[in-house]
Amino acid sequence: MQTLIRHLLRQPNRQPPTCFECGYQDSQREGWYDRKTGELAPGFSLSKGDVCVDVGCGQGGASMFAARQKAEVIATDISPEVITRIEEKFARLRTPWRAFVSDTDPLPLADGIATRVIAMEVLEHVESPDRFVAELVRIGQPEALYLISVPDERAEAVQQQVAPPVYWQPPNHLRVFAAGELEDLLKRHGLVIERQLAKSFFWAVWWILFWAADQDLREPERPLLQFWTRTWHELLKTPRADHVRRALDECMPKSRVIVARKPGAFQ
Repeated sequence: MQTLIRHLLRQPNRQPPTCFECGYQDSQREGWYDRKTGELAPGFSLSKGDVCVDVGCGQGGASMFAARQKAEVIATDISPEVITRIEEKFARLRTPWRAFVSDTDPLPLADGIATRVIAMEVLEHVESPDRFVAELVRIGQPEALYLISVPDERAEAVQQQVAPPVYWQPPNHLRVFAAGELEDLLKRHGLVIERQLAKSFFWAVWWILFWAADQDLREPERPLLQFWTRTWHELLKTPRADHVRRALDECMPKSRVIVARKPGAFQ
């Protein structure tokens, strides 16, 4: 162990990876953000001719991927500040796009407008998951694909112990989806489950350490988070990285992800 520590201390000074870079690399290892296949997530591809509605678009990573795949993109978020930043990013695009503020209750979009619908890490924030999903289903064409994720209940159980009370107050997390609840919700509104994924032990631990470090999102990562990011970055270089990463993702993923489909008109 001492030999290993001395070796690490002798490593040349290099710019450490950010948590976002490390998380992106981690996701790519599992088939996310694959430009060759056009898959934003395994089983959820985008291409020219698709109309993609990204609800609760956040930083816009999914929307930008869809745009780079030549899809038309409609991005919505409840935050005006978020939409302003998205508009600045989209201004450089040559593909059709729209971005607007909406709480999704209802969405100001026509029935059946979308071939792809994304709602990642949004359902835990909304007052009525049933109304929210009904709107997502309404705007989807027959055979539209849906990419929907929520925080996993195992990671959230730890968050309930370490996160401050504000984490569980509006506009933050209002609920934790227990095993099977998201699937039942989507099926109740007529969607067919195509694939289920467990995603990102890396981010599950990062958020736990975030509270331990008393981190401010507006500031650079503090040493505790930097060391965790670097540890995971080094793991990804090892021969058994994917085996270890998948085992940990199954143990305590940050998110549970579902790819679903809206049945065709005659099914």
